[in-house]
Amino acid sequence: MQYRSLVPSGSTRVVRLLLILLVFAPCIDAVEMNRSGVGQYLIYPHFDVRGAQQSFLTIENTGREIVALKLRIIDGTSGEAFWSQNIYLGTLDVWTAVMMLDSAGDLVIRTRDPSCSGQEGSVVGDTTQFDTGSNVALGLIEVVEMATLIGDSAFAAELVGAGSGRSPANCRQLVDAWSDSGYWAEDPTVDTEIPSGKLSGELTTIDVPAGTISSYQAVALANFSSRP
Repeated sequence: MQYRSLVPSGSTRVVRLLLILLVFAPCIDAVEMNRSGVGQYLIYPHFDVRGAQQSFLTIENTGREIVALKLRIIDGTSGEAFWSQNIYLGTLDVWTAVMMLDSAGDLVIRTRDPSCSGQEGSVVGDTTQFDTGSNVALGLIEVVEMATLIGDSAFAAELVGAGSGRSPANCRQLVDAWSDSGYWAEDPTVDTEIPSGKLSGELTTIDVPAGTISSYQAVALANFSSRP
């Protein structure tokens, strides 16, 4: 299970060039932009949570495979990734979260989604909050499908139960797999196959005091990787 980024570090001009290529180039080597919005790699070119604005992030697995994803939040000025998270989506699963600034001016990510993630946030009621440790309010987001899960790992990620009681069968197994003695730390190809390429996404930004809302579909790249 490998992670590869298209967004380089430390260069705003290169990031801008990348976005132009993603929008206007039909094919970059073997990687293709899928105009239907479904692929292995998603890029959300712009989020803005300045002031009272909130950005609502959606990542959808449109396939029946169970998939492992890497989510990264990137500073729009420096091009540096300052927060990342593994997410495991089951069959036809959707992960949703809202990005906003807290009272101290730091970016936080809040979700009520039951899907398994690689970090444990602070839980209040039915909401989990992830603290990014950054006050970045403008940037971009990338999501990479690292692999399709099979075997015991696929079963661990699948949501079981009904309604509001749905939860991963064994999220702890997937988190521990990356620990020093975990099976993915020793061999990241265990229980994995090539990515399915069936991700899609959307980002909606709402400013309640201003009465504005804007939304766009994530740019999707197909054929991003032929190996887990």
